[in-house]
Amino acid sequence: MDYSNHLVYGHSSIPRIVQAHPIWGEEKARIRYYIREEDDSVLHEDVEWFPYAWIADKQIIAGLEGVEVVDLKGDLHYQWLVYCDNYDTYKAIKSRINMANDERKDSGFYVSNTVHAWLIQSGNTMFKGMTFNDPVRMQLDIETYGENHFPDADDPNDPITIIALSDNRGRRKILHWKKGFDVEHGQICYDERNMLMDMVETIRMWDPDIIELHNGFNYDWPYINTRCEMHDVPLAIGRDVSIPYGYTSMFRAAEREVEYTTLIVNGRNIIDTMFAAMSWDAIFRELPSHGLKPVAQHFKISSEDRVYVPGDRIWWHWDHDPEPLLKYALDDVLETGGIAERLLQAQFYATSIFAMPYEDVARRGTGGKIEGPIPPTLPETSALDSETDEGRPESRRSHSYSCVRCGRPHCTRRR
Repeated sequence: MDYSNHLVYGHSSIPRIVQAHPIWGEEKARIRYYIREEDDSVLHEDVEWFPYAWIADKQIIAGLEGVEVVDLKGDLHYQWLVYCDNYDTYKAIKSRINMANDERKDSGFYVSNTVHAWLIQSGNTMFKGMTFNDPVRMQLDIETYGENHFPDADDPNDPITIIALSDNRGRRKILHWKKGFDVEHGQICYDERNMLMDMVETIRMWDPDIIELHNGFNYDWPYINTRCEMHDVPLAIGRDVSIPYGYTSMFRAAEREVEYTTLIVNGRNIIDTMFAAMSWDAIFRELPSHGLKPVAQHFKISSEDRVYVPGDRIWWHWDHDPEPLLKYALDDVLETGGIAERLLQAQFYATSIFAMPYEDVARRGTGGKIEGPIPPTLPETSALDSETDEGRPESRRSHSYSCVRCGRPHCTRRR
C-alpha cells in the first residue's frame, strides 16, 4: 500500500508500529513504541516528545516553569500553543485547563489520550505495512463456577475453573485444575492460583500485540482481576511487565449503551468482539443477541463439532463431567477469533489512518474516529507559521509544525 499521502497517513514513515505507551516517572516526557518485525520479533524504541495544549487565556499557565508558548497567527479562538518537556508540567497544564473550563467553557484544549497526542505530534500511525494477521492476535476466555447461582468473583467458593487461550499463530492452550481429566491442548495446574500464574506466563511468552475477548470488559477481565487480587497473583501482563489499569467508560451503538471499564495493558491492544457485533448490528439489525454463540452462529463461524454447554450446567459439568466443558472453552476462543476476523478488519486497516491505537479505533463510533484527525488541523487553520523560532535551539525549533501531520520540508520533528 502507498502511504505517501501525509495528510492521510501522517508524515512519519515508520512502519509496523503495533502499540505505544507513556514512560512515567522520568525527568523527560518519553513514549515507548513497539514494532512487530516481519520475522515476528518485537522491537521497541523510547523517544522524547513535547506534550502540548492549546489555550485561549495565558493566565492558565501563569507561574508554571518550563512552559513554552507559541503565538498562533489568525483570529481563531485558541491563540496560543503551549508545550513542555515533562509529564509533571503537562499534568499541571491539563489540571488548570480543566479548572478554567469549569468556570468558562473553551479556555483551553488538550488531547486527553497521551498516546493519541504523541501520534499526532510525531506523525505516526499504527499498523502501516501490515495485514490483519501480521500482528499476534491472542484470544482469551474463562469459565467460572457457581453452584446453582451466577458466579460471583468476590465469593471464594466461585473460582475460575478454566482459562482457554489461542492465537493466530496456531497455538492453543486450555489451562485448568481438574485432576485426572485432560483433553488435547490441555494443561493441568495445581490450583486456581497456579492457573492464573500460568495464564500470565503464557501471555508474556506468546507476546500478543492484540488480545481479543467477547464481553471481556464486563466479565472476563474484572473476574480475572478480582481472583488475582484474592490469590495475590500480580497480573503483570504489560509488555513492560506492568499491571493493567482502567477507567469507567461508555460504549454506544445507535440507541444501545454499555457502561464498562476500559482495560489498558501497556504495549498491547485489548479488543472486545461483543462491541464489534453491537456496532455491526446497529446498522444491519439481524443478530438475535450479542452473545458469543448467537453471533458466531449468525456468521457461520461455529464448527460442525462445536460443543455447547448450557450456562446453568457449567458448574455441574465441572464437578461431574469436565471433558465437554474443556472442549467448550476452547471452542469459545476459536469463535472469538473468528468474529474478530469477520468484523474488525476495516477497523484494523483504518488504524493506519487515524492517530490513535487500534483498541480505540475499534471502540469508537464514526464521530469519535473522525475527531481523531481534527486536532492536527486546528493549528493549521490558525496559520501556524509562527515567528517565534528565531533563537530557539534547533532541536526545539518549529515544534509547532510537528503538531500538523503535513510532512512539510520545514517540519524538524519527524519521528
